[in-house]
Amino acid sequence: MLRRPPEDLVRFLREIDRHLVKSYPLIIIGGAAAALAYKASRTTSNIDTANALSIDFERAVKEAKKATGLEIPVSYAAIADGPFLTIRNGMITADIYWMQIGKD
Repeated sequence: MLRRPPEDLVRFLREIDRHLVKSYPLIIIGGAAAALAYKASRTTSNIDTANALSIDFERAVKEAKKATGLEIPVSYAAIADGPFLTIRNGMITADIYWMQIGKD
């Protein structure tokens, strides 16, 4: 699979957002979370989520693939380790990226 830089992930997620008819909580985990939240240098080829995807969301993903030409798989990770929490200088960081997309 082709590894995608954070810019591609952001462009793809914005396009998903454009095609949603209502707000949808999306909990991104793994490599995509690291790329989006921390600008990780190691890129990823997919977007894993900690929450199940609705039919409306899956439809928006298909539309985003057509509109952008980016074939980025988005899938629910049924089994995943929880975020690894790190505390440095009083700041807590985690390998998880939560976002709300769509319209209210």
